[in-house]
Amino acid sequence: MHLEGEFRIRSSVDRVWRFLLDPRALLSCLEDRHRFTPVDAQHFEGEVTSGIGIMQGTFRLTGTYVIREAPSSLVVLLHGRGLGSTLDAEVLIDLSRVDDFTSLRWRAETTLAGPVASLGERLFRGTVERKAMGFFENLRRSLEGASTTTD
Repeated sequence: MHLEGEFRIRSSVDRVWRFLLDPRALLSCLEDRHRFTPVDAQHFEGEVTSGIGIMQGTFRLTGTYVIREAPSSLVVLLHGRGLGSTLDAEVLIDLSRVDDFTSLRWRAETTLAGPVASLGERLFRGTVERKAMGFFENLRRSLEGASTTTD
């Protein structure tokens, strides 16, 4: 499944980049209950409790940062298991300066297999889109709330 979006953050590209590379800061933007631990500079692991429709449960996740071009292009690879299902996602994030803002464009390719996938793409897509928009809105709020300057 392909998802994408774009929004602006009143902060510098460098500051947004640093935030994205901090797993604790980045994952604090999740709305679902979660626990994550950095493994090293490129990897993190943990759990998130979430669900789609009536299927609720805990997913064990691993994440890998792949820097394509600092400080403007980042890929986050995610792999998860839970509820008898697997989730793989590749999230590409591109940053650029636009006036006094940083433009953040994101694209995600996700693959879900197992019982959760059987709920159908329409239900899955709506839930994932809602969670992604909440995540990126929390990211914007975190960055803009911590400082009103553009660095």
